[in-house]
Amino acid sequence: AAEIARDDVTYSVLQHFANQFQSAIPRFHAALLEMAGTVNRDIWFTDHEALFRSAIDNDEVAAWLVAKAQQDILNKCLRNRLALGYIAQSQTSATAILGNETACALWKDAPDLWQVWPQHRTGMAVVAKSAELTQYILDTAPALAAVIKSDTAMRELAAAPTAMRIVAASQTGMTAVAGSEVAMRAVAASEVAMRAV
Repeated sequence: AAEIARDDVTYSVLQHFANQFQSAIPRFHAALLEMAGTVNRDIWFTDHEALFRSAIDNDEVAAWLVAKAQQDILNKCLRNRLALGYIAQSQTSATAILGNETACALWKDAPDLWQVWPQHRTGMAVVAKSAELTQYILDTAPALAAVIKSDTAMRELAAAPTAMRIVAASQTGMTAVAGSEVAMRAVAASEVAMRAV
């Protein structure tokens, strides 16, 4: 204690480094604060893609990102098309976001959500596990239109028993599927979907 008191600045710096090595969160948090302050976030997410992807695949970081205290940072990520795509490719972060009520509300409000999300198998597989989110797609015209046009999205929905039961029970869902060649192919190719319809 006496040595630390004599050279508290050095020991503070060492403690700061030690804290960063114990968890991925401090380094990621510092990087996201930098991102939040940039004018062009596309450049930031392009330059930091590897860091962002590795961080959002960490359970601890994903839990931290959806915490109430991080809403502003999460919202900035979800409002960036590149970051939204990276999140849609991460089972860990997609599950954390869609499993948290507040984070899910931010996700639903992302401006490019239905241009980006249906193109990614992992994100759609997470959506397809949820009866609530499948119903949300059926009740949201832009979401439904994007999903039935996407081969990737329809394959994931057609393979998920929960999603297909909800689609099959919905007049809106069945009408949309019947009117889309992409959706019909996905349903016809899925044993799960054929049993549901």
